[in-house]
Amino acid sequence: GIASSADTHCCSASCGSCGGSGCSSRPGGAYKCCTGKITRVCDDIFDTVCQHGDTPDLEYSTPDYAVEVASLSRAVSFTSTVTNDIGGHFIIFHTSLQQIIIGIEVNKFGQSGV
Repeated sequence: GIASSADTHCCSASCGSCGGSGCSSRPGGAYKCCTGKITRVCDDIFDTVCQHGDTPDLEYSTPDYAVEVASLSRAVSFTSTVTNDIGGHFIIFHTSLQQIIIGIEVNKFGQSGV
């Protein structure tokens, strides 16, 4: 999804932007793109077409989300099996703490020709 400029709502990715002038004419329409029409409260940080409300656990930029995912003594390799030119998708959430990735191999991720 896409967060509103005030970070109070999350609209559908198809909207291109969340809220503001002309939101009802964007792909997805008013009920997916206009903050005034989105009234359902988000269930979690991955939820879309919802309002953030005052649920503190929806704020993923806090240090609580910066965690050690794995501490392994063996090789870790991510390889995309996608056969088009887009490849795999790897996401690291932005937090206020430094993110460190060490000792992994990433293959066939990213877009070709970009």
